[in-house]
Amino acid sequence: MLTLNISWIVVVNLQWLKVSTSSVKYWNHTIQWLLFDPLLIISLFDLTLKAKSKVEKVTILLTAIILLTFFQYCFIFLGVVRIQHWNVAFSLIQWILIVFICYGFWKRYRKLLFKEELI
Repeated sequence: MLTLNISWIVVVNLQWLKVSTSSVKYWNHTIQWLLFDPLLIISLFDLTLKAKSKVEKVTILLTAIILLTFFQYCFIFLGVVRIQHWNVAFSLIQWILIVFICYGFWKRYRKLLFKEELI
């Protein structure tokens, strides 16, 4: 989830993202970014443990990317955030990088736990 926080810092500092000044919309965005998105990513990672084939795993990860892009679009549509020059391709690329970087770290962490026989 470190990648989410790093991307948040970069996006806000480069002023690609403007969060609404309304306190309700601001807290909606904050909860979505800090709780909902990581929870969705982690829960779909756990689903990949139950998947038997690589095709199922990739399908689950792509589902996560599509859902995260959809939720981002909903927040833009509802006026919670305003992203400068937003388009679907930019959002897909952002979520692909975040999800696959997180997945890679998660798999490496699980591999280390198996190696030390903690799982």
